[in-house]
Amino acid sequence: QVNLFWLSGFVVIVVPLIMARAWRLRLVLQSFDVPLKYSQALLIRWVGTAAGDLLPGRTGELVSVAYLNKLGYGLGDPTLALVLDRLFDLFWMAILAVGGLVFIGSSTRQELGSVEWVLGVFMLVMIVGAVGLVAARKRSKELLAFFSKWVPQRWQSSFITLMKGSHERNFIFTPARIGVIMGVSLFSLVILILRVYMLVLALDMDISLAFLAASMGLASLVQLIPISNVLGIGTRDVTMVYLFGLVGVSAEKALSFSMLILASLIFQDLIGMLLWWRYPVGTPFMQRPANPAEGTSKL
Repeated sequence: QVNLFWLSGFVVIVVPLIMARAWRLRLVLQSFDVPLKYSQALLIRWVGTAAGDLLPGRTGELVSVAYLNKLGYGLGDPTLALVLDRLFDLFWMAILAVGGLVFIGSSTRQELGSVEWVLGVFMLVMIVGAVGLVAARKRSKELLAFFSKWVPQRWQSSFITLMKGSHERNFIFTPARIGVIMGVSLFSLVILILRVYMLVLALDMDISLAFLAASMGLASLVQLIPISNVLGIGTRDVTMVYLFGLVGVSAEKALSFSMLILASLIFQDLIGMLLWWRYPVGTPFMQRPANPAEGTSKL
């Protein structure tokens, strides 16, 4: 039996989750001098989330780049911003998985002990990747000049415009902004864990919050593997059955848990697809703010 009260909470809380992630994306884009209204950031975040669920490794989120390229921001900065935004998520997910494993118990850690150092390496790669992206953006002119040499002369002007957009932009990534983005990322992670815990309560599963946090961290990272089907079908199911089985949860309940997550993803992605249909790439809704200050937050 399913507790409808907790199940309703599990479904509804997806709204503040996506809103928090839209807030973070807006902050990251502002670092690249790409100002957006919050409503615009929310649109591309929701549409990008839906498209990302439909392709392995969440590559569908690149639809967000298409929206921004249509505004004249090019492909370079929007792509870097999207990757950097994703790295903040993955960094906290890796910390969550490692931290959660510590509280699972000695017997379980013996079976998953090798995962801890793998996740540690993963976090290090995330940090190095973020630093590399920032360094690459600060030397974007040199990099663009280098790559443009490999483009035929008659296409070089179009290539440069395509990559950098219609005008020059500043790149400002201050410690204060990084701190705010990290805080927003942590806030969205807390919402995610509370959301999934509501599903645990709805199914009356005997799982601790620490174990659930570790399991969700691991499952989220596993779903990045390109073998995953759409919506995480397959990889998430197997991961949940295995991890929940370590604490005595039956395969049937673990699959019910995974299937309800799938149902909620379909629900939120249908909303994203409807928004994509109503506000396609190039929609007047995504026009640049008349006053640049409208798309900028003061930190």
